[in-house]
Amino acid sequence: MCIVAASLYYTNQLARKLANEERQNVRQLVEGIKTQYLTDDDIALKYASMVVEQNKTIPLILTNEKDSIVSQRNLDSAKVARDSGYQYAKLREFRSEHDPVVIDYGYGRQHVYYGESYLLKQLRYYPYVQLLIITLFLLIVLIAFTSSHRSIQNQVWVGLSKETAHQLGTPLSSIEAWLELLKDQPENAEPVAEMRKDLDRLKLVAD
Repeated sequence: MCIVAASLYYTNQLARKLANEERQNVRQLVEGIKTQYLTDDDIALKYASMVVEQNKTIPLILTNEKDSIVSQRNLDSAKVARDSGYQYAKLREFRSEHDPVVIDYGYGRQHVYYGESYLLKQLRYYPYVQLLIITLFLLIVLIAFTSSHRSIQNQVWVGLSKETAHQLGTPLSSIEAWLELLKDQPENAEPVAEMRKDLDRLKLVAD
């Protein structure tokens, strides 16, 4: 549990840092989009285009002032083509995750809604996967330990039974010899018969 708690804390710290970096990247991307619309400088336009094109991991949706979708990047293109409501579903999801970044052109505004990259999502789920693996490992160890303990216990009982039977064998043989001597006297017939029954029962238990 300490390992999992430490992993959760460390992974959350990494996820927070990565989320902040992604937000900074989105802000840079927004500046790049704004520059593409407003500048006439070829160098600035080329740099802005490069910044926009470099974003291949963070999914985002660009909307106008009325929150109608203008464009999108890094969404599942197959789902976008197949399902007309997919973009709006992702827009609602992004809205719940982050505040939008506003692009102010001076004559109008657009909003950039963005989600988490695949890497960030994996990083958030990693501690839970680790917890599952540790739980499975502990379960296997517990089953193996229980089985081993039961096996040792059985071996102890078998050893104890063998030793008990061995220890009983010597006095039973001696008693049997004494009974043979007692049989030679007729007056001992009845008690010898009863003792023989008890002796046979003891021999059966020992066997």
